[in-house]
Formats: sequence, structure tokens, C-alpha cells
Amino acid sequence: MRALHKIRLRHLSKLTPKGADPEPGTSRPLVMVIDDSPTVRKILETTLAREGYPVVSFADGITALRWLRAPQAQCPRLIFLDLVLPGMPGLSVARALKKLPQAREALLVMLTRRAGLLDHLQGRLAGADVYLTKPFKTQEILSLASHASEGSDRNAVSSSGSSHLQQEYIPYGR
Repeated sequence: MRALHKIRLRHLSKLTPKGADPEPGTSRPLVMVIDDSPTVRKILETTLAREGYPVVSFADGITALRWLRAPQAQCPRLIFLDLVLPGMPGLSVARALKKLPQAREALLVMLTRRAGLLDHLQGRLAGADVYLTKPFKTQEILSLASHASEGSDRNAVSSSGSSHLQQEYIPYGR
């Protein structure tokens, strides 16, 4: 059972306390991926790691929330979250993330195959800043990561992306 909850850390030689800056020599913020698909997690990990982003990924939301509550956990600046997860639905995970001080300011991206209007609305109400449907382009992922690493206002996501990205994902203003 523990093997299912294995935490994968990419490019993090050690965990730093919550709220800590990235490790010396790194300029990229931590990215968290919560998706039950090993393929999606691997694509995101590889895409982001290639650009120098440290990535921590989880197969379910419960393990991710436990990790964030641990004293040695580093605060992610960007979180990719699937809607359909085992144990705890993605919408519930999103609500829980927005209540945690360590994750409240992170850019929360719903990354899911569900493309309905009701799904978008539920994502917004749960606290998502961006709703991105699968299949996605790696350029979209990198654009969101770049936006998060700039430390820009979460509400300005659409103004930072290219014109085709503005059509591909729906940013939510607050």
C-alpha cells in the first residue's frame, strides 16, 4: 500500500521548510503535480525538469495534502491537479489546497479530460485559477510554469500567455 503513495522528487536534493526560497543556484519555483495517470505525471515531470523546474508529483490528493502539511515540505508556486482522483475527488483537493497557507498563493491549474461548462464552473468555485483540458500541449504547461516563476499576479494569467494559449485555457479572474 505504501508503494502506491510513493513521493517522487525531481531536482530537489533536500526538502526545505515551508515558505523557504528555492535552493541556492536554482531560480525556478517548485511545481506540484497531482494526477492518477503515471503517463501524465511523467510527461509533466519530464517537460518541467527539462526546463529546470523542481517537480514533486503524487498519484492522489490525500498524499499530496499530507506532504504539504509536513514540516519539511517546500511551498509550490504552481499546482497541476486532475479532477478525477482516487480516494478524494480533485474538487475536494482544490478546496483543501486553498485552505492551506502553504498552498493558498499557488497558481492552481485544473488539468483534466472533462471539458464541460459545468466542470469549468465547479473548478472555479473550488478555487482553480486556470482550467486546462487534456490532451494538452507542453508549450501550455511551460507557459503556465513561466508565469508562476515570474511571481506575477495570478489574475493576469491570460495576459502573459500567447494568443493561442488564451484560446486553449480559461483563466479565472478574482
